[in-house]
Amino acid sequence: MRFHTLDGMRGIAALVVLVFHIVQQRTLAALPFAGLAVDFFYVLSGFVVAHSYEARLAGGALSLRAFAQLRFVRLYPLAFLGILLGTMLAALAAAVKGSVSPADVATAALFAFLLLPSFVFPQWPTAYPFNPAAWSLTFEALANVLFACIARWLSNAVLIAILLAGGAALAWLAYANAGISGGHEQATVLLGVPRVIFPFFAGVLLRRLPAAPGSGVLAGGGLMLVLLAVLLAPIGWGAGSSLACVVVLFPLLVWLGIANRPGPRLERAFAVIGALSYPLYITQAAVLRLGLEVVRRYSLSPAQFALFAVAEAACALALAWFAMRWFDAPVQQILRRRDQPRTAPTGARGAFA
Repeated sequence: MRFHTLDGMRGIAALVVLVFHIVQQRTLAALPFAGLAVDFFYVLSGFVVAHSYEARLAGGALSLRAFAQLRFVRLYPLAFLGILLGTMLAALAAAVKGSVSPADVATAALFAFLLLPSFVFPQWPTAYPFNPAAWSLTFEALANVLFACIARWLSNAVLIAILLAGGAALAWLAYANAGISGGHEQATVLLGVPRVIFPFFAGVLLRRLPAAPGSGVLAGGGLMLVLLAVLLAPIGWGAGSSLACVVVLFPLLVWLGIANRPGPRLERAFAVIGALSYPLYITQAAVLRLGLEVVRRYSLSPAQFALFAVAEAACALALAWFAMRWFDAPVQQILRRRDQPRTAPTGARGAFA
């Protein structure tokens, strides 16, 4: 079963992340809620992974090894490409600028390809210097492994206990940091753990809840507008509001989106932006890094920056489409033939599909 509205919401969230990163080239203070798109992805991920795999994991029809292969084939090829592009740019910068050594680039690349945080460059805050978006995949993988390991024993009571503990940890994170953030920088990398547990397992819970009342095209458009309004809000409302988004609003939007049935035209549009969401999310860093060099070297007026931002976004979208069509699809086909179990479902990429 394809959840078309969830595809559209996932695509909208990925576009918000792109806009957020482009705007950050000009100012770090804008769009304070846009980073919560990752937390929305985690709710989606929990639902989609539970929908696709929970019954077979719980019944023993799908082994942990087979589950790991499925997730690897779905997520890693594009992550590899994004990290490879970032590594190549870093190596070029090391050769031209000489600010870092080739040995450090190689060491950091090793951690990057393993989806592990790197502390090789203390002069830069990021723990994922060659592809900053990869940080969320690290914690997505952690949540996937935890879910697969406990699926056989994940009763409703156990799930509620995890959500209560995860919610408490998320509340501590929100109020200790004046909002929900962390996981991507060296100083805050461990905060990715409390950040992923609640939203991911909230998505698992949504798979078990009764379906929401069915809704049509207008309701689906309303869900998109609500998500956009929250993520693109120009001001932040404090720790409590960000916590309410992740604990209440995002699960509610996903629950309503599960039951929404858009019309044929919207289904096609949602399918397109949904398919592009993960490639766009995980490969945009290379384009953004080149764009940041331009912004740093030239004093662009607001109008010039707006035009440059549109061009930058177009390049990121073009790269995402190329990566999806000419890299991910053939690589996945090869990997499926060699390694993927024949019982694998299609169309389940978790947070980023």
